[in-house]
Amino acid sequence: MKAIIMAGGKGTRLRPICDLMPKPMTELLGKPLMEHLTELLKRNGFSELCVTLGHKPECITRHFGEGAKFGVSMQYNIEKKPLGTAGGVRSCLEFVGREDF
Repeated sequence: MKAIIMAGGKGTRLRPICDLMPKPMTELLGKPLMEHLTELLKRNGFSELCVTLGHKPECITRHFGEGAKFGVSMQYNIEKKPLGTAGGVRSCLEFVGREDF
């Protein structure tokens, strides 16, 4: 199954932490929040993930790579300008195709 992870925001409510890293990379119990989410998605049958990125995308792409280390396949859509929720989902249309996600 496929899932879209919306990770493109600037995390302004978590400043100054998010000045250094994107919000999904802030740690909880020794791991980035997005790693917890990835593990949860995998446990529930999601194996293909499309991640929308904006603020400091290299932090996420460097940590997760293609997703193999986490038992999933990951691809990224980097927003050059903020697209909002609907725009972020729309940017993953090619990934989703006609399948449920």
